[in-house]
Amino acid sequence: MRTLKAFSEAPTEITYVDLTEEDCDTDIIQPSKTSKLASDNVALQKKVLDLERKNNMLEMELVDVRQELKDTRETLGAVVVSNRQQSRDFFSLCFLTSMQRARSPSLEMMKEPMSSKARGKMKEEAPVTPKHTQLYDNKSSEHSFSDVKVEATPDISLGKRKRESTLSTPLKRIKPESLKNLLNTPQIKDNHAGSSPRIKRQKTELKLEKPDIKMKDVFNLPPNVTKIYLGETPTLKVDPPPVYVEISRDFLRVCYGGSNQQFLQYIQPERNPSGNFKRRIVFPMLDMNPAMPAAPGEPGLVFASRHEILEDGPWTLFVKRNPKIAIWLYLGEYICELCGKMTAEQFRAQSSKVQTEWAEFLLKMKLFEVYVSMRARIALRKAGILPIDDKEAEEILVAAEVVAVKNKKPLYEVNAKDIVKAFRRGDEGVDIIRMTCVKYDHVFVKDIQQRHEDAQEKPVSSLNGTTETKSKKTQTKRTATRSLTRHPKRRTPIIELDSEEDLPDNYQGDESDGEFLGCVIYTTNAEDSSSSRTLRPRRTTRASAWIEPEED
Repeated sequence: MRTLKAFSEAPTEITYVDLTEEDCDTDIIQPSKTSKLASDNVALQKKVLDLERKNNMLEMELVDVRQELKDTRETLGAVVVSNRQQSRDFFSLCFLTSMQRARSPSLEMMKEPMSSKARGKMKEEAPVTPKHTQLYDNKSSEHSFSDVKVEATPDISLGKRKRESTLSTPLKRIKPESLKNLLNTPQIKDNHAGSSPRIKRQKTELKLEKPDIKMKDVFNLPPNVTKIYLGETPTLKVDPPPVYVEISRDFLRVCYGGSNQQFLQYIQPERNPSGNFKRRIVFPMLDMNPAMPAAPGEPGLVFASRHEILEDGPWTLFVKRNPKIAIWLYLGEYICELCGKMTAEQFRAQSSKVQTEWAEFLLKMKLFEVYVSMRARIALRKAGILPIDDKEAEEILVAAEVVAVKNKKPLYEVNAKDIVKAFRRGDEGVDIIRMTCVKYDHVFVKDIQQRHEDAQEKPVSSLNGTTETKSKKTQTKRTATRSLTRHPKRRTPIIELDSEEDLPDNYQGDESDGEFLGCVIYTTNAEDSSSSRTLRPRRTTRASAWIEPEED
């Protein structure tokens, strides 16, 4: 009892905690609330990231819209300026027209000519007087002037009478002699009607001029970027000096075989003058690849997503230095390697015209799968199907869309603006290939030069190594038989022009349906020599040419 009493009288304070069942439950539930808050925080962070991503997309679309608005304003401004200029030209023309001197009323106000009977009657009623005192009645002339009368007096000299008499003669407009000469048909020299046509000699220039291309209408990289891609690639020193002979692709096809319309051409081993191996030739367009090699031995860059030229090198390189004339220059043997891909910034640096033309090219191209695959991936991304984690499934989807596009029944629609946006975002890119010259084949280019010179002097049938010889009796007999049964066939001889001035303005070279050798082909419709000695030009889409046959 004493102990308990002493303990109770102590000044210490004891705090008691009342533990109930509710307090126990709250302590147990507390960790679950913390995990829920953490999960909510993660969800909010994901939403924030999604909103930021959408914000970035909207900012990119806003940049595109601003660029389109800028281009539209520039186009509209150009149209307004041109309309104002046209209106100024129109008013200035009207002002100049009003300032011109008015024509004489005698040239504008003319009465209807009298009939022959009326003129005869007037002559019968006219008084008979000496010529030097005759009164000239202007009303009796064929083109009368109602307000003019001329009287000749006896004391007027002969020269004055002649000058006054010319006033009553009707005015005539005489065509200049030069117009008559232009309308005349040129005469054809037909001294050797039975001979075959020959090819005129073409003047070849040894001077290598600067390529004639428009840099603003093609893919172009800044000089510093081009230098980075080229690195320290050297220029091959060609010794002996290169041969500057430009030929057509039809010339290569006739002499060495292969196609004249494809990006790549192959010469079989039996027709290769340099040895028993298959020659591979590539024909990139200089107006589409301004950074490509332009002179023999030079390195360069090519924009191409087709990777055939990356294998089985070296490749024989030809370049068309003038986009208006379809003749090509041999540059050498090149090896090709992939050095990069055009980035989104580099694509956005191109002009809007180049971007639009590239997008339209991808829309129309259905021949090469690499370009159709680009379009398919862009369409699938637009539909929200790509990207996916499964790469095999992605390839299957792209392959199905490629087949549908080639069959002209695409599963997902896409337009040029969608393609431009995809390249501006960096979803797709054009490959950049570096070309390095490793050899200059003098044997090959000498053979081309020799065949080209022979083509200017020999008949066309001897270009591919074969000549056709027929007896005169067989030719005469066949001509006689054809003359009884049907009209002679149209001949399409192959000629060359002495200068480029004779080429038509709309000449497109290799893209045309006809074939030409060395320069250009012109088609004429000539009858057989046994039936007619006149050659008449056939009207075609190209300019006509007169052909002088050669001697036997």
